Amino acid sequence: MSVEALSIVLNHSRAKGASKLVLIGIANHLGPDAEEGAWPSQARLASYANVSDRAVRDAIDNLVKLGELRVAVAAGQSRSQYKPNRYWLTLKCPADCDRSYNHNRVEVFVEQSGTFEQTGWKPTSDKPLTNLKRTKKNHELPEDWNPSPELLEMFKTKWPDIDPNYHIEQFKLYYWGKGTKNKDWSLTFQRWMSQEQQKAKAQPWRAGSVGSTSAQVKKENERKYTDEFLREMAELEKQAAPAPKCQHGNNLALCKMCLG
Repeated sequence: MSVEALSIVLNHSRAKGASKLVLIGIANHLGPDAEEGAWPSQARLASYANVSDRAVRDAIDNLVKLGELRVAVAAGQSRSQYKPNRYWLTLKCPADCDRSYNHNRVEVFVEQSGTFEQTGWKPTSDKPLTNLKRTKKNHELPEDWNPSPELLEMFKTKWPDIDPNYHIEQFKLYYWGKGTKNKDWSLTFQRWMSQEQQKAKAQPWRAGSVGSTSAQVKKENERKYTDEFLREMAELEKQAAPAPKCQHGNNLALCKMCLG
């Protein structure tokens, strides 16, 4: 077995599929003398690649066309009257190979341009890249996470029957407690609130719904600090003030002496 031949095939062969497996099988039979070649039978090569004898013949034809193999028909050695083919590996290391054990690619000096050509990469293009798959990593809900102004505005348009403060707090507490990881927390938030909106419409008395008792109490408590509420209270106090008294100390509107 020639380790060097196997390494060259693995690193530099342009063959694919069964063709490359057949070439690896031939390289496995090469000895230290490259001129001697190798003569494994088609049946042995078929067993290496798990293909039929016909597929081996097609692979050999393909390798010859690629210029990676030379074949002499029935020139191999055998005790039987049927001689196998003899094969020579014609695949060589390219100019940009450092000929090391790992067959690393190196820069090649181009004499015409006087520059070094970087190998192993496709040439760049000035055309914009398209169809790039942008993948987001899953991450836990950040401790300082809050819905954006756009999401808050959706409580007026898409989720009018649920209390924003209540459900935002429930959302954060739930996912902080579970430690769930998501790619898009804004999308998860929208799904959560849409589900809560449906529940609130079906059951207005649920906690966190605008029609629930707790929501009404909260709304009434908040109303106590508005200017409108303060004006109403001042008017009520004015109407509830004691009636003016006359000089006799009686209610001015009911004093008989003042009225008589």
